[in-house]
Amino acid sequence: MKNKLVIITGTNKGLGMHLLIELLAINHLKILCLSRKKIELYEHPSIIYYPIDFAEPNDFSFLENLITDYSEVLFINNAGTIEPIALVGSLLQEDVKSAISVNLTSPILIINEILRISSNKKVTIVNITSGAASRIIVGWSVYSIGKLGLKSFLSHLSAQCEENVNVLNIDPGTVDTGMQEAIQRASVSKFPDVQKFRDFKKKNMLREPKVVAREIIGSLKF
Repeated sequence: MKNKLVIITGTNKGLGMHLLIELLAINHLKILCLSRKKIELYEHPSIIYYPIDFAEPNDFSFLENLITDYSEVLFINNAGTIEPIALVGSLLQEDVKSAISVNLTSPILIINEILRISSNKKVTIVNITSGAASRIIVGWSVYSIGKLGLKSFLSHLSAQCEENVNVLNIDPGTVDTGMQEAIQRASVSKFPDVQKFRDFKKKNMLREPKVVAREIIGSLKF
């Protein structure tokens, strides 16, 4: 049986892409990238690419054929969306459904499928979370509830798990990614604290994604 399969989401840009680059520097890993958009990096021989849009309902049973041959599985839940940034009362139904699917429903279903398949394997779940999971940020209600909900789900998982399953929540802080660009574009009417985040950029207070990725992968045991 082969050693370790890494399953990672949202690797086509930002922090996810840099996490993937760090993983590729580790020998003897097979990496399954679940992403909506294909990039040149996915041509690497260590990578299996599976196109998927987490904003839509998905059947993750395809994971069974990919996981079966490995003795150990690491899932890194990185994909996420900050949209919609809006006050409650002006949220659009489709935006809410899409965001909850990306930030909460899809990760739950992936984790559930991994554990269903991997009863006799070592499994590590790494959730890239956010400070928004633990505090109120006006305009971020949908993003916040998605992050909070997933942390709660993983707490329930930890309570039921045996020794072969390990769950980690990692908050990378404020990272210079496309998500930050979306935040800074938001209007004050939709996000009253937007100027604070614009100042983070102006004052070079955003963390570099490659540095954050190196820290995260370096903290994991391979």
